[in-house]
Amino acid sequence: MLHKKFLEIKKSAFFHDILHSFFSRGLSLGLGFLVTILIIRNFSVEVFGEYSFLLSIAMTCFQFAHLGFSSANTYYVVHNRRLLPFLLANTQVLGVFVGLISLIVLLILNNIYFQRDVSLIVVTSFLVPFLVITELNRGLLTGLEKIKVANNLDVLAKVLYTLMVIAVIIYFQSIWSLLFAYVMQMFIYSSTSFYNLFKKAKNKFKPSFHLFTKTSNYSIRIYITLFLSFLVLKIDVYFIEYFMGNKPLGIYSLAATLATHLILIVQVVIPLMLPKLATIQSPVERIKKLGNILTYSFLLLIGINIGFYFIGEWFIVLVFGDKYQESVIIIQILLMATSVLALESILAQYYAFIGKIKFLIYYWIITLLVNVILNYLWIPEFGIIGAAWSSLISYTLILIMVGARLIFERKHFKN
Repeated sequence: MLHKKFLEIKKSAFFHDILHSFFSRGLSLGLGFLVTILIIRNFSVEVFGEYSFLLSIAMTCFQFAHLGFSSANTYYVVHNRRLLPFLLANTQVLGVFVGLISLIVLLILNNIYFQRDVSLIVVTSFLVPFLVITELNRGLLTGLEKIKVANNLDVLAKVLYTLMVIAVIIYFQSIWSLLFAYVMQMFIYSSTSFYNLFKKAKNKFKPSFHLFTKTSNYSIRIYITLFLSFLVLKIDVYFIEYFMGNKPLGIYSLAATLATHLILIVQVVIPLMLPKLATIQSPVERIKKLGNILTYSFLLLIGINIGFYFIGEWFIVLVFGDKYQESVIIIQILLMATSVLALESILAQYYAFIGKIKFLIYYWIITLLVNVILNYLWIPEFGIIGAAWSSLISYTLILIMVGARLIFERKHFKN
């Protein structure tokens, strides 16, 4: 009986989607990891810190700019695929508009605060529209259940980005070139995904202000939640740069990058599982299925953390060299922190798919305030270790709050 059930699962399209997602995500993360190694091995800690800081600026602008429309795109195209031509057109228009705004804002901020080379700020600002279009196009592909297409495009972009970074190391050796390679990675994904979606929209491209205002009602709540969560994720970078400078930031950025890469593999199942959960009518059954996802994810995360605990120092010294040895303890702490955040993100996206997200805004405001206070107090006192512990405590707090709500709802539905 069990063997027969296994054969049924093995033949299902959903099973193949999961395998494809794990393989492609693993390959994508492996390429990203290779790029990190190449950059760290061929540039100084200070240069890597500066590069990480500029990327953080672009990512912060992106979080301001996307307005939560990726989740809105997924939500609306799931319920009505005929909206695809309008959603696709609105996505491209929004990307161009926020790109222009970001360029103006970053040039003003650079003159007042950043004080970086203008060419670096310009190329950093070029990242923003492509990041926005990439994320929103990915939301449309997820809503159309074209997970394999999204995965393949991601791998293609990563392969070409890796080749460009190798070329930068051999021929250019500059931060500007590294940033430009990152821009081209986003351009490749955004343009190829647009072409694919344009064909699925039957070559129709129709901007709709009416639909934009309608989707804004849903997306703005998602946007506030995602932006607050992003601030919690990135605020430590700005505190470290302000209090300690580029070299400690380079050490910390490596730790944060590796921790994020190790955890991202767990989030492969989110775009596959959660849309299906949203179609289950019984709240009790939905929560039960969600509990299974969380259990399996938790066990996988435990395995990742234990594995790194035993081989982490050897691995860091072997791959990145002795100059990054002090990042081992930071990675261990941030790995626990991102593990906690991965579980919270599953819960948060579950609530987004069923349309209950307002309460998350309040939870993230509390978490952000705690994170800012801890970073402000602990980084001057304990350095980057203080920043890492601030992240772990903050992520644990938001997981406890969201988890407690889920437990309360389960008891309520059972009664």
